[in-house]
Amino acid sequence: MVRISRIFVWIIGSVLALAIPAAASPFTYITIDVPGAVQTSVSGISNAGVAVGFYEDSAGNEHGFERLVDGTLIYPIDDPKGVIGTSTLTYLYGINNAGTILGSGGVISADPFTLSGGVFTTYQIPGAFRTVLGDINDQGDFVGYYETNSVDHGFLQHGSDAPLTIDVPGSIYTVAFGINSPGDIVGGYRLADNVLHGFIRHPDGTFTTVDFPGAVSPGLFSINDSGVVIGCCSVDLSGKWFYGTPGNLVEFNIPGMDFSGLAAINNAGQFAGSYAGSDRVTHGFIGSYSDVPEPASGVLLVVGLAALPASRVKRTNDASPKQRG
Repeated sequence: MVRISRIFVWIIGSVLALAIPAAASPFTYITIDVPGAVQTSVSGISNAGVAVGFYEDSAGNEHGFERLVDGTLIYPIDDPKGVIGTSTLTYLYGINNAGTILGSGGVISADPFTLSGGVFTTYQIPGAFRTVLGDINDQGDFVGYYETNSVDHGFLQHGSDAPLTIDVPGSIYTVAFGINSPGDIVGGYRLADNVLHGFIRHPDGTFTTVDFPGAVSPGLFSINDSGVVIGCCSVDLSGKWFYGTPGNLVEFNIPGMDFSGLAAINNAGQFAGSYAGSDRVTHGFIGSYSDVPEPASGVLLVVGLAALPASRVKRTNDASPKQRG
């Protein structure tokens, strides 16, 4: 079964300095497979290049993992609350430069947590039926969404403040997936006519809607400090992944693959995601386009630090994975 590292569908963009060409150069990437895993998905990457994700072992258990910049893999990372009977279910979604990780144990949204210094801390929106975590920035602010009365609302958690609810005006539900250091938040929303759209919420509380041309059900997953976004949409009943800035969105795919999807982009222009070939086996990847320009005056594009290993840590090294493109 092909899985994407975030099981969501929406998109949008932000208006900032970096422009990615409409005709990009070859995409080069490294494949990330946890040794012994049946499936591996990469779902987050920090601004120093540290990636996190989850993998399935031969017994059907799901475990989190972390990949350091030098290629070292730290695994398994298992939330104690994710151990259900004889099954282990832990998913990691995002990481910042301080090494703080967002994830969940149990059935994807059952027990959301932050992981810092080897300590799992459960996070729940008070009174919510469920809480789903998305991404965390280098200030430690993180976003996600929660459900009450069968309606989803996005939220922003800033320090020890009460969670700030995020609802796009006029929407019947809103979900938030990504946040950058300036405080731009991306996600998706649905209107009363059942049409889905992507959004950027700016730090001043205003919203920008971005729709991929000709697309159905667009939404955004991630945004870097230069305003480059990644997202997903449907075109002619087929899923399409894209990246870029509003008005300059480009379709993404890895040539020769039956499926390739994006989960995150960092300040260095590194993409993180998953792909599958004809064998339908999911592999994680980190990659970039060679013609993404260097950051201009004060706009840096770099990638994250290491997060801390959790229980039952084992290490390997994939520093020389096969390059594909």
